[in-house]
Amino acid sequence: MIEQTILANLQSNDTYARKVLPFLKSDYFNSLDDRYIYETIQSYVDKYNGLPTKEALRIAVSEATNLNEDRFKSINQSIDSLKAENSDIDWLVDTTEKFCQDKAIYNAVRESILVLDGEHKQLDKGSIPDLLSKALGVSFDSNIGHDFLDDFQ
Repeated sequence: MIEQTILANLQSNDTYARKVLPFLKSDYFNSLDDRYIYETIQSYVDKYNGLPTKEALRIAVSEATNLNEDRFKSINQSIDSLKAENSDIDWLVDTTEKFCQDKAIYNAVRESILVLDGEHKQLDKGSIPDLLSKALGVSFDSNIGHDFLDDFQ
């Protein structure tokens, strides 16, 4: 549910999208369709510095060569279901931040289990604390440190 709300607002709410896009990652989305839509929106914003319409998303999906017919239909149905309601921007940003924090921790724990089981090719057991500390450090707060002009006293 929250993933659909995030995607709908990324597609239609410029203020929201500009606040949260720098912090979102595709691996935060469980559904492959949602992940694909997020990556398509991110790519569009990077290229055109604006938000895609549903039609632009559909065209991008239709031009993709790596999708089978079932996945193509499923992604288009997901695009059609994107409906952003007029929600409070502060609530949306706070909810998205919590979503990102929860997903980052979940993904770090899953990756740590792979490391412990010896199934991760690049990391060893010594990297687990770093994985978890990065996940716990996910925050939308850009006011880190001191502002010497505002905090001069």
